[in-house]
Amino acid sequence: MMRFQASCLFMLALLHGSAFAAQELTFTNKEVNGVKVWEPSTTTLKAGEDIEIKVVNPLKDEHGFQVPGLTDPYVVPGNGGTKTLTIKAPKAGKYPYKCHMHPKHQGGDLTIQ
Repeated sequence: MMRFQASCLFMLALLHGSAFAAQELTFTNKEVNGVKVWEPSTTTLKAGEDIEIKVVNPLKDEHGFQVPGLTDPYVVPGNGGTKTLTIKAPKAGKYPYKCHMHPKHQGGDLTIQ
């Protein structure tokens, strides 16, 4: 009986851990035809699940990254700098993201559904 209970608890722990794994997403800063952009320019993820975002900046200068309404503004160092942040279970909606430091740089849309 004790083995059965231990097995059940182990299985519940495994299921609980996998049910709450964060979705992962990577944004990379690039220069395309003289314009700095975050890619991918659009992406869709599931609502109600945490999202782990890794932001990579291989360009020389530092750049900003922000998803207004979901994240604080972050500064990502240049020359391969990275920043990792977690968004806690966002509600469904369309959220634009941008470089808050350079308004002329192109951002994109994060869609949660």
